[in-house]
Amino acid sequence: MWGNSMKRCDWAEGSAEEKKYHDEQWGVPVHDDRLLFEMLTLEGRVFLL
Repeated sequence: MWGNSMKRCDWAEGSAEEKKYHDEQWGVPVHDDRLLFEMLTLEGRVFLL
């Protein structure tokens, strides 16, 4: 998916987990209310740590 023409965000270069998250989940639309709540809760927690 991430060929030479695409660049990852700088924050995604820190670890294998961040690369995987960036490549597979970041920017993917979420239409399910439960999944959206989970995503917002978990991503919001990152900023609190």
